[in-house]
Amino acid sequence: MHEIERIIILDDDNPIKRYGVGKVAKDEKLLQLKSELDNYIYFSSRALSALTSGISKSRLSLALLSSSHVDKMDSEELPKGLYIEMLVENSVVRVQSVYDRVLILVNKILDLGISNDQISHNAIVTNEWVARFGMVANIKSINKACSEYRYIRNTVIHHDRYTEEELDELTLFIEANDLFLETRGKGIVSQELIAEKTNDYLNAKESELTAYLDKIEKSIFKLYEKLVPVYEFKKNIIK
Repeated sequence: MHEIERIIILDDDNPIKRYGVGKVAKDEKLLQLKSELDNYIYFSSRALSALTSGISKSRLSLALLSSSHVDKMDSEELPKGLYIEMLVENSVVRVQSVYDRVLILVNKILDLGISNDQISHNAIVTNEWVARFGMVANIKSINKACSEYRYIRNTVIHHDRYTEEELDELTLFIEANDLFLETRGKGIVSQELIAEKTNDYLNAKESELTAYLDKIEKSIFKLYEKLVPVYEFKKNIIK
């Protein structure tokens, strides 16, 4: 747990701490926001939780990039190559989605009042309060760290499938091999070679994306150091 989670989510003033087992009637809302302070703490907590869970889910998706997991998912209905593409695409998209959650967190803690659907990199880094609190360089650093896969992420979401030469070659060989086995009873290459190449590719991709996520998280931790005093400052103003 990073210190910012203890300070915000475990804040003694957090409205989520008012309710426990046996304290909420069945017909009562689990959470009741009764003041401006309640709203500020709750929505800051929710944005922080979304970011930390986004990072955790990214690491989980990377952990699934393994031959043993692909083998468990493999079936006669869908080819193994399709699973490999899906896992890689899912990992790239999840890692890239972390940046959007960073911008939302900054918006909530600084209480800028920007709606989530209007938040963008330019809207945040050009904001006067973001500049006053000295966060522009931090946010630009995170944006730079995230830039490597942004085009790929947008392609996967809006246009087409994820593609790279090594992955395309691997999935083509797997598909062709399966078709030859099905129609002619003998594959192009041995199953052992396919398994070896699959394992090598997935291990390399997991290492590559993990290093990429580590770099992003390191930049986010530096931003956290700026956000903690702002959170405490804003709380005192609202009180």
